[in-house]
Amino acid sequence: MSQKLSLLILEDSEIDARLLVRKLEKEGGYEASFERVQSLASLKDALDRRPWDLIISDHSMPQFTALTALQEIKARRLDIPLIIVSGTIEPIEAITAMKEGASDFIMKGDLTRLLPAMERELRESRSRREKREVDKKLELEQNKFHQLTAAIEEVFFLTTTDMTTILYISPAYEKIWGRTCESLYKSPGDWAEAVHPEDRERARRTAKEAIAVGGEMEYRIHRPDGALRWIKVRLFPVRDESGKLSASAGTAVDITEEKKLQVQFQQSQKMDAIGRLAGGVAHDFNNILTAISGYSHFLLNALPSGDPMRADVEEIKKAGERAASLTRQLLAFSRQQVLTPKVLDLNALIREMEKMLQRIVGENMQIASVLAKDLGRINADPGQIEQVLLNLVVNARDAMPKGGKITIEAANVELSEDYAKTHPDARPGPHVMLAVSDTGAGMTPAVFARLFEPFFTTKEQGKGTGLGLSTVFGIIKQSGGSISVYSEPGLGSVFKIHLPRVQSELSAAQAAAHDGGNIRGSETILLAEDDDAVRKFTARLLAENGYTVLAAQNGENALEIARRHEGPIHLLLTDLVMPGMRGDDLANQLSPLRPDMKIIFTSGYTEAGVVRHELLSSDAVFIQKPVDPVILNRKLREMLDKTKSSSP
Repeated sequence: MSQKLSLLILEDSEIDARLLVRKLEKEGGYEASFERVQSLASLKDALDRRPWDLIISDHSMPQFTALTALQEIKARRLDIPLIIVSGTIEPIEAITAMKEGASDFIMKGDLTRLLPAMERELRESRSRREKREVDKKLELEQNKFHQLTAAIEEVFFLTTTDMTTILYISPAYEKIWGRTCESLYKSPGDWAEAVHPEDRERARRTAKEAIAVGGEMEYRIHRPDGALRWIKVRLFPVRDESGKLSASAGTAVDITEEKKLQVQFQQSQKMDAIGRLAGGVAHDFNNILTAISGYSHFLLNALPSGDPMRADVEEIKKAGERAASLTRQLLAFSRQQVLTPKVLDLNALIREMEKMLQRIVGENMQIASVLAKDLGRINADPGQIEQVLLNLVVNARDAMPKGGKITIEAANVELSEDYAKTHPDARPGPHVMLAVSDTGAGMTPAVFARLFEPFFTTKEQGKGTGLGLSTVFGIIKQSGGSISVYSEPGLGSVFKIHLPRVQSELSAAQAAAHDGGNIRGSETILLAEDDDAVRKFTARLLAENGYTVLAAQNGENALEIARRHEGPIHLLLTDLVMPGMRGDDLANQLSPLRPDMKIIFTSGYTEAGVVRHELLSSDAVFIQKPVDPVILNRKLREMLDKTKSSSP
């Protein structure tokens, strides 16, 4: 049945308010009776007319702010949770709002936490109301109080004013603290002994101060099983009919998950900032590496085979390749790397990585590969699949600190309709399976349920980011595959990845990876590149291979050149991201004027999803910077020869 909810929305956008209510009704199962207000006067009127279960407020509106609303609620002494849902909010503003009484703050762009936060605040609000009712009838209806608290997950307790005697502790104490209620009755001081040593003195002091006036505090506890939990305690004075203080009551709730969410939010903000920085650095660095790699190519072609300088130039070229590998990692981290799918032999990829993987896991672990001889091909980015295999093997290693066996398996499988129905990400049909299994400790149901959550890790602080398996999940989904996990405590784990099987032979580019010399041509190429060093290198490379080059320093310049040029332009080679007119905008404007012109895009980075969703679906080709001269020459001929072969 739907849960009824009286909801007050402080929002200047009616569309945002209705979308919010629709989400609550559709995903949360609420039957919401709501009203939208956007000024202090309308807020006061709404509070006067009826009670509200919950308030959801934008942080800043033209006529007033969430802070103003909080002040009004506080002045009326209303116990109504207020959750801020905002499009933008600075960290200092969020902290200020929380200090003023906001229950939580959530970004409009990611409402994942909204329903859990609502449920938590509604639950706590109900608990507070129930607690107030219990306090009024505590001495008269002690038995009913016991029955009530026994059914609630929060801990209720009652102590003497000097806290030397526990008058009552609810059964939830045993679940949260991992200790018996009986032990606390016998030794009331044990509550402080369970508190983390760094929080103990503060907890004692706060509890003593709150006996007469009430208050709340947060501290960490150590359970007997070694688990560390965060606890939030609220204390309330209990007075007799004459007003004299007679006891102290309180509630305690486990807020460990909330603390983790706070850490995840802070970590997410930091990672986003670092990701933007990494993407920008990689973009600029790739332009530099293109020049280094390109001019090394020219020098090697110019030096005779016996020249002693060749060894030095080879080292420069190798250093450039290592630097290019680092920029690819930066791009992967910042989610700006372009997937370059190829038809792959998964067996060959695994064999090439075996020695490296063995070095990574160490001598006390054995890696065994079980590879099908007739293994089908897959269409995927080889670098990304290598990353998947590396992450899974490292995860298996970490699950076996005392050593063990890791098995890597590759086989052909046929996924049935029934399998696809029980695995939402899977599709029926022929697939290639990649499985990594270990003989480690396995996973508990709690860990298993959160396995692919970003930043979730069971490792010690500083020993893992919690991004490894979430990265694996993202890569496999982007590659059109699915992943499933089987694990039981004490019986190890197995990760099974299914990627669609393709009938194509190995990619021509992959098969010719070690071919390479200059492939000459005579066509006319329009080059658009805003980086001077890259433009000069590329123009020289093309000219030396026989092409006629029309070089432009930006998109507008390229468009002007193309309009003036009377002869044919066989191919446009353009940087994707340039100041002013972007490369894809240039291509869109030129295509109607030059319908037979082929297009190759290059870039040191791409905005998330642009290449994958807008360019690669067309006849255009994308080359990741730093541009390898051999790859560029081959791609040029592939595109231009395709033009010739398709001509009548």
